[in-house]
Amino acid sequence: MRTILRCRRPLRAATAIAAALALSALPGAAAAAGTAARAPAGPAGHPSRPPSHVSGVIHAVPQAGPARPIQPGGSVRATPGREFSLRKLAGKRPARRAGRPVAMAPHAARGTAPMITANYSGLDGGGPSDFIRNYGVSAASNGSVTMEIAGNAVTVYSSDGAQTCARISLGRLAGTSDPDGGKVIYDSRNGRFILAATEYLSTAMYVATSDTSDPCGTWHWNQLTFQDLPFGPYSHCLYLPSLGQTGTAVLVGMSQVDGTCYFDSDWSLAFAVPKDQLYGHTTVSSPWFAVSSRQPGVSAADSGGTGMPGYFVLDEPEIGYSLYRLDGADTGNPSFALQTQYIVQDDAVTDPPQPGTSSDLHLGLGEPISPVSLAWDGSRIWFASAFNPGGPAARVRYGVIDPAAHTFQDATASHSRSSADFNPSIGVSAASGVDTVFLNWATVDAAQGMPVSDTVATLLYNGGSLPDLQGADQVLFTGQSTSADEEFAQWSAVSALPDQAYPACGVTAQQYWDSGDDWHTRLARVCGPSTVTMPDVTGGTAGAAGSTLQAAFLGTGPQTLTTACPPSQNHLVISTVPAPGAATAIGWQTPLTVCNLDVSVPGVLTFGDGAARNAIAAAGLTVGAVTMAPSCTQARGSVLTQDPGEGTQVIRGSAVSLTESTGKQPNGKTCPIA
Repeated sequence: MRTILRCRRPLRAATAIAAALALSALPGAAAAAGTAARAPAGPAGHPSRPPSHVSGVIHAVPQAGPARPIQPGGSVRATPGREFSLRKLAGKRPARRAGRPVAMAPHAARGTAPMITANYSGLDGGGPSDFIRNYGVSAASNGSVTMEIAGNAVTVYSSDGAQTCARISLGRLAGTSDPDGGKVIYDSRNGRFILAATEYLSTAMYVATSDTSDPCGTWHWNQLTFQDLPFGPYSHCLYLPSLGQTGTAVLVGMSQVDGTCYFDSDWSLAFAVPKDQLYGHTTVSSPWFAVSSRQPGVSAADSGGTGMPGYFVLDEPEIGYSLYRLDGADTGNPSFALQTQYIVQDDAVTDPPQPGTSSDLHLGLGEPISPVSLAWDGSRIWFASAFNPGGPAARVRYGVIDPAAHTFQDATASHSRSSADFNPSIGVSAASGVDTVFLNWATVDAAQGMPVSDTVATLLYNGGSLPDLQGADQVLFTGQSTSADEEFAQWSAVSALPDQAYPACGVTAQQYWDSGDDWHTRLARVCGPSTVTMPDVTGGTAGAAGSTLQAAFLGTGPQTLTTACPPSQNHLVISTVPAPGAATAIGWQTPLTVCNLDVSVPGVLTFGDGAARNAIAAAGLTVGAVTMAPSCTQARGSVLTQDPGEGTQVIRGSAVSLTESTGKQPNGKTCPIA
């Protein structure tokens, strides 16, 4: 197994890393003006690379033009196969101890201390020889139970960490002898789990779906076969599966490799499979699309927009993040096009040293970046990946892409100044209208003597600039150094929980090393704050109140105008619901009571004196100075002019001055009779 491990390393330390994000519910993304985007070449050749001139991280620099359609490279066929069930356990193991909740402080875009409400051990391996098959840990939850895949094993846990299904191998489930890593997601619209796995050193891939929301129940496998894969005359394989979804389709990313499966990837694939056909256990056929070149690994995140387009984001060295759009994901005949590119620099990730040993911990896909984890908040794409900012240690880059506005933001996350931070995953809960973002990653700090450990950070986001998160994380479990020169996992997972079960919470899954050179996984339920303190916005304008409320992760609700206030408070907020200082649910749309003494001056021209006075009083105003002026066209007492004029907005109680007719000539004599 050691020999095989060394053979795998060239593939896992390739020259470029892809990340494809399958998303839905996005508006049409018209490309931003600028330089024409580079569309990837077809399977027969590689796209040209841009010059290597990027000297630093460049934020939100789009390279875009009209959408460039990409032709299908072949087809994928999903054939329904065997049925199986996971065996429920008769008893439950004791729940693992949970961490203590930590108080949080609000800000418009700020990292907050994680609130850990469950923290327990997951699957593990039997030592370095078993680790070759542990490409990473994947987990998905329906709010009641969490399904985990790590190495070649699958199991299910209750919300408090008690094991509810017996551990079983992916090979037994798939009916294949040699599965090669798997991913799992949960379809909340249809109440089903979806699982994908590849077969070691082959082009075999499997997608399985549960018949119900109970992952310990019945599942059905579908074997996928690919037509027209662009391989050379040597062996070939599919590698690094990923899963995403819209409301009506499963979205899949995949790397395809030739050259005896030990060299760089030649292409990444993106395709969609309609859910109704998978769930109906019928044969499915759909085109696949080539996503750039030499990209060993594709990651996908899920969303739930029924009938909406899917989006893929590819992370390429010397280019950055490329946004692709897939339309018609549920039709079996989708279209695929490059939309926009955002330029950043991704340098090779340095393998971190392990405290107490002379061995490094190989990061697998370490050149130039690690696979990207992605999440969808309803309108924006959140991403996280490891990169090298120019120093000796890896860092986590996280950020957000707004496809409609063609904007890109990023920031970094690290445990400390001297730590190496890698294998990140990201998730987001947005039910309150405020994003609660969960970042999970592995960290090691040789300078501080800390072995590779599982850590997590949270962020509240309601607009604004993203903060760099250093030391804002909380270590879930401290592992141990390995005594061998071993590779680390290539992905971790964050699964946002259904809001009705756990508002603003997610399940994290990460891998670490423990004693005896064994790999282990750690699962945790991490929550953001549910309330913030209502700020005091009284005495300011409604506009100023809105900005203050947004900074506190609240919103502006309906406004009630009142006249029960002095003129000095006109146009100012005089009260909120709830009152300042009260604990308030995040995202609460705050009702405001605003002093409004403005009234509209009525028009009283030609009115007699009495009628004019009555109209002014009825409007909440008073009659000011009354000046008499000669006029032979208006009867005595008729209003000739008024100040302020009709329709002017003035404070209630203000005076309206009148000029009234004397009914006489300027010399005081009686007007002649016409």
